[in-house]
Amino acid sequence: MEYTHLGRIGLRVSRLCLGTVNFGRHASEEDSFSILSQALQAGINFFDSDITAPIIGPRAVKQFEDNLSVLELDDEVLAKPNEIWTGPGGEAPEAYAW
Repeated sequence: MEYTHLGRIGLRVSRLCLGTVNFGRHASEEDSFSILSQALQAGINFFDSDITAPIIGPRAVKQFEDNLSVLELDDEVLAKPNEIWTGPGGEAPEAYAW
């Protein structure tokens, strides 16, 4: 797996980010966690937890975080777009640019 550093914050992330928007729509919760586990085994450490996703969405981000130990996550990154400050005028600060 190739890794890069995210913007100026220096966070080391895999170049591949696993999006979770279809978790719960087209993949059951069991299948979703299986996919996450396989992604980890492949070296992916960056997960997009879009708040609109039914499984990794507002209801389940907490559930996902509670299960991180089950998935044996260490330095993995959970992107929560609703928690990224967008700055004045809705523009992301330079720290988030890559």
